[in-house]
Order: sequence, then C-alpha cells, then structure tokens
Amino acid sequence: MKMKRTYITIGVLVVLMNGIEFFNSENLDIKCLRTVFSVALYSLMIRVILGYLISLKKVSLDDIFGAISGYLILGLLGGSVYEFIYYLIPNSFSFNVSSFSDYIFYYYSFVGLSTVGFGDVVPTNPQSQSITILINMAGQFYMAIILTLFVSKYFNSLNNK
Repeated sequence: MKMKRTYITIGVLVVLMNGIEFFNSENLDIKCLRTVFSVALYSLMIRVILGYLISLKKVSLDDIFGAISGYLILGLLGGSVYEFIYYLIPNSFSFNVSSFSDYIFYYYSFVGLSTVGFGDVVPTNPQSQSITILINMAGQFYMAIILTLFVSKYFNSLNNK
C-alpha cells in the first residue's frame, strides 16, 4: 500500500510540474524538477514491470505487450535523463536540427535505443556520452534478453497446449 501511494504521489507531481511548466516554460528550475520527477516515475514503472515479468511462469500475449511497454518506458526514461543533463550542463549535446524543442531528447532516446543513430543529436561531454552509452546498452540488453525470453516462453506455451 505504501508503494502504491509513492507511485501515485510521483505521478501527481509529474502531472503538476507539467502543468506549471506549461505556464512557465522558460523557468529552468521547473524544467529540472519535472525531469527529476519523470525519471523517478519511469524508473519505478520499469521496476514494477520487470518485477512482474520476472515472476511469471507462463507468458501470455498480454505479458509480451507488458514487456514492450517496459521498453517504451525505458525510452521515456532516457529522454528525461538526457533532458535533465542538458539543463544541468547546457552544452552537453550538439544539435544539427532546424528547430529546437525539449522533445528532441525523447527523439534522441528512441533513435539511440533503436540503434538507428541519425547523428543529428550528439553527446559532447563525458557525462552525456556516459549516460548515452548506459541507456543504449540497457535498451539492447532489454531487447536481447527480456523480450526474446518472453517471446520464446510464449511460443513454448503455445506448443505445449
């Protein structure tokens, strides 16, 4: 019950900070707080999803969609972390884009997780480079281990019927 309250509290804080940021879009402190709460929320969501998936004995199609949701949340987590780093260290990324918005970090996260890497966003210091490596490796391990494991368990359960 206590953990549920924690999740709800962090979720409400994320929504609240998004609302406040809508009216104060230039305030760096609000942007930092939003990204910190977002990182906390996405981290907790991934923890819950992985905990559930690891405890499964049989895998259903819904469980595979749950595993995919975890991967997508990892992309959102990466975007929030990149955004936070950029607010703390303003020149931590180089952008070769025609227009800039905060959503570029989520774009960069998903492009990196998918191993496409267009090169239009580039980490320029050790902190942003290290986090980029960490998040992209986590994404590759997630795809290679978690999703592959659950898809194979699912097809094995279909064959055993």
